[in-house]
Amino acid sequence: MNTPGSVIYGWGALIAAAGVAFYYARKDIEARRRTQPVNWNATGLTWEDKVKQQEAEAKAGQADVNKVRPIGGSTESLHNKGRAEGPPDGP
Repeated sequence: MNTPGSVIYGWGALIAAAGVAFYYARKDIEARRRTQPVNWNATGLTWEDKVKQQEAEAKAGQADVNKVRPIGGSTESLHNKGRAEGPPDGP
């Protein structure tokens, strides 16, 4: 049965095991960081150059969207669809 002492012992053992695992994991991660430095700026561009590049890409993407035409021809066919030819019939 779970007596208060066994529960305290179980939690203590769990916390101790987690602390030991954290210690060795942290030690391993720090060693890996020392051997493999991170290159945060792989492109070699400044932030201003990156902003200009992203703006140019956005403009190029916008130009492509404007070139899209509906299937079946021009946009005029969409406006006239369903309309009768000639003047409407009156009373």
